[in-house]
Amino acid sequence: MFFEYKIDKYYQYTIVSKYWKDLMGENVYNRTNSIYLKKNILYIKVISTVLKNELMIKKNKIINLFNDKYKNIKINKIIIL
Repeated sequence: MFFEYKIDKYYQYTIVSKYWKDLMGENVYNRTNSIYLKKNILYIKVISTVLKNELMIKKNKIINLFNDKYKNIKINKIIIL
């Protein structure tokens, strides 16, 4: 049904954004410009270079947290922009 009405992309953006806020907290969420999921790759654009470096270091941990906590979304890779 979602595919018929092209709602899937917006629904997925909303879910990923909500999960990001729940998982990473308010401070990280507020410093995130955009976040979206495409073909099991999570793209994250952040404002802070310090935050970008922290996220780069903890990519594998974030992937594991996401996949363990939210079974309906599978993330294989994170790209931080």
